[in-house]
Amino acid sequence: MKKVLSIALLICLFGFVFMGCNKDEEDDNNNQITPPTINKALLYDKWWYPSDGSVISNVYYYSNGNYKQEYMSAQATGTWNWVNNSDTMFISSPTAGDWYQVFPVISDHAMSLKMDLDSWAKEYQFDDTP
Repeated sequence: MKKVLSIALLICLFGFVFMGCNKDEEDDNNNQITPPTINKALLYDKWWYPSDGSVISNVYYYSNGNYKQEYMSAQATGTWNWVNNSDTMFISSPTAGDWYQVFPVISDHAMSLKMDLDSWAKEYQFDDTP
């Protein structure tokens, strides 16, 4: 009798486990948004100027991993690297500190970025002409 009860209990247990996963949950996981593809090579070795009227620095991403920003007569330099080959860049500057930038757009003559410095609140627009 104990054997029959144990088997019945196991069957019920497996039934609950399989019923816990429904098709809607599976579809939600398969319909995740894919981040846009960006061409990182278009970002390097040129000046980027704010095009959205924001008061933010001109920036330059050297292809060797160095970084420079200018605002009026002030300059900051540092280094950058991509985080896990994603659209997120980590910048480290002895004068300006450390921060992360995410690039939703990088194209031939335009790019946009968000920064953790302002809690990702604003998407800053840049182009490569002053």
